[in-house]
Amino acid sequence: MSDDLSHLDAECQRAAADFLSLDWGYAKPRVCTAVDDMLADSRLFNSAMAYLLKESTKLPVQAEPARRLNDLVSAISTLRTRRRQVEAYSSHSPARQGVTA
Repeated sequence: MSDDLSHLDAECQRAAADFLSLDWGYAKPRVCTAVDDMLADSRLFNSAMAYLLKESTKLPVQAEPARRLNDLVSAISTLRTRRRQVEAYSSHSPARQGVTA
């Protein structure tokens, strides 16, 4: 499972780098901060995503930034879901609770 999480984390980093490679102009520092908030499992995830969506609409070719943002959000959501599954499995595992077969 650790390999799966590592793979998903790498995919999040790839999607973030791909999204940040767009020409954000003067907004680049705030865009980077918003992406960092999303990657850090921040409570600001929704507001960061809304900000990035708003900034994406300002770019000349709107379809590509929207696709990249979708890739980033999908990767982060998949990683979060998988982490929750691993945590739930670990907390319910008989070996974790001191029961041995």
